[in-house]
Amino acid sequence: MYLENGRAVSYLRDTDRVEPPQAYHPGLVFSAPMHSQTDNDLVGIDEVNMTATTFGTIYSKYRKMVVLTVSKEGDSCTALPIYSNNGKGLRYKRAKDEWMGIRDKADKNVPPSESRHKLIFAVRDKSYGPANFISGTSNIHLTEAITHKLRNPVTFEGSLIPGMLPYLCEVVKRMNIERLDAWKDGYSSETT
Repeated sequence: MYLENGRAVSYLRDTDRVEPPQAYHPGLVFSAPMHSQTDNDLVGIDEVNMTATTFGTIYSKYRKMVVLTVSKEGDSCTALPIYSNNGKGLRYKRAKDEWMGIRDKADKNVPPSESRHKLIFAVRDKSYGPANFISGTSNIHLTEAITHKLRNPVTFEGSLIPGMLPYLCEVVKRMNIERLDAWKDGYSSETT
């Protein structure tokens, strides 16, 4: 972001494009800006990922995501974000079962899964180029589904290899049912 004629101007990566809705499909790996509220009150002028707003401080970063579903309207998709956790994997995460390891199929030395879920693999799109795809001990955060508007620019980076998507969907579905049942049971016991 920079100032031009007294107004803030943002910029995108050279690879970012508004892709046609029909190009999105479950299992697609793309990257786009992801914005999260943070509890940090102060933002230094050198902190390029932090923005102070009247709604609080926002942390923004390009993040890879895996598409789970595409809306019938063709205007949005639901995706799960991929984290490397600064190269530390799940070392400092308490709820490791909320994560699933994802690895680049081209990697020669594949780190093992750090959670109870088996690893899933993705392949880089040939048009994406030699840039970093999925590195080291990256993991999909299974409980942090986001909505991405298809009118916004993204970079398509790759996709899950065949056979991986059904496993991912089954784990997400099972986890959501377990959590909803636990909440429902707890809620009904509180109200009786």
